[in-house]
Amino acid sequence: MFILFINDVADDLGKSVSVKLFADDVKLFSVVDCVSPANQLQVALDALVLWSRQWQLPINSSKCNVLHINCHENNVASTYAINSIDILGVKTT
Repeated sequence: MFILFINDVADDLGKSVSVKLFADDVKLFSVVDCVSPANQLQVALDALVLWSRQWQLPINSSKCNVLHINCHENNVASTYAINSIDILGVKTT
């Protein structure tokens, strides 16, 4: 029943962001380059926040992380926020 309740969450997040749903988890991911800028992922996060407010399903930002994967070690990673709280970055090992 819960899946039916959250099934429309991906509808308003835009085409540049991919969405994976599993139980009560939502994963957003996107390729960020000169064609698809980093702000499109933030726009999708903002839309997710609006959706969560509308359906009264708060997002626990302390459980959110961002993972940057790139082939250049000197790239500066973009920062993202949910409800004006920066999402912590994680590193691959």
